[in-house]
Amino acid sequence: MRQILICLSIIFFSFSAFTHKFETSNMVVEHLWMKISNTNGVGYFEIKNISSDDIYLTGLVSKDVKKIEIHEVIMEDDIAKMRPVVGGIRIKTGETMEFKPMGNHLMFFGINKDYEEGQMMEVTLVFKSLENLDVRFKIDSVKSSHKHDH
Repeated sequence: MRQILICLSIIFFSFSAFTHKFETSNMVVEHLWMKISNTNGVGYFEIKNISSDDIYLTGLVSKDVKKIEIHEVIMEDDIAKMRPVVGGIRIKTGETMEFKPMGNHLMFFGINKDYEEGQMMEVTLVFKSLENLDVRFKIDSVKSSHKHDH
């Protein structure tokens, strides 16, 4: 019996350690992942507003990143261009906003820690009129410039 409980505990804690879901009474944030290239990165996630009021995501911070910006992709003359969002983003009551490739996404500038695939980066989501939320982004891939001597 003791061995069964130990096995179940290991399975439970293994799955919970890799869960990419963060919940509060106002929102559910999940599917957080990112790609890093040299000292910059791009991040994606979903945020669902489960409150009776709109939620305003005004920024993001991390001790391992110089600056994080919310970006949007707009089409100009059939060309996709990304632009920083000034003042944050509103998630309406009952809606889910997806930050995804070729859509809203996060740009990480000046990553000052070496990450490997599978590791987690701690980031704090900053909201207007709500408490900040600490989350973790899973590093999906890491690419660095190819350096060699000639």
